Amino acid sequence: MKQFLLSFTSLALIGVFGINDADAAEQEEVADLVNEEREERGLDPLELDEDLSEVAQVKSEDMNENNYFSHVSPVYGSPFGMMSEFGIEYMRAAENIAMGQQTSEQVMDGWMNSDGHRQNILDPELTHIGVGYEEDGNYWTQMFISE
Repeated sequence: MKQFLLSFTSLALIGVFGINDADAAEQEEVADLVNEEREERGLDPLELDEDLSEVAQVKSEDMNENNYFSHVSPVYGSPFGMMSEFGIEYMRAAENIAMGQQTSEQVMDGWMNSDGHRQNILDPELTHIGVGYEEDGNYWTQMFISE
């Protein structure tokens, strides 16, 4: 099975979905694993943000439904435009995406073994995380912000 990872970071000045219990458990587990990595390095934990998780979930579902793997959605555009479109306000934002990993541990291992992804996860300026997971295709999205 092929597995892919992409990361995207930017600064900006600025603004339900079909989540089942299994997907919600995977989302929470990813956030917990992120915070374990941060705490091991003396960084503050990220707050799991429900609204940001809804946007991340839509992104994961969008990649599956529209058969693409990219930070730029054919429907929503960039992750930053998408966050703004969904009313997320932020000072700094970043996104990690992955495809093919079947568990939260696998996706976190992939992200932590990639410089760009690890940099987003361990960015001390970021304060909140949203996580999306679409089981059909194993599409994963992490969205990070600082308010």
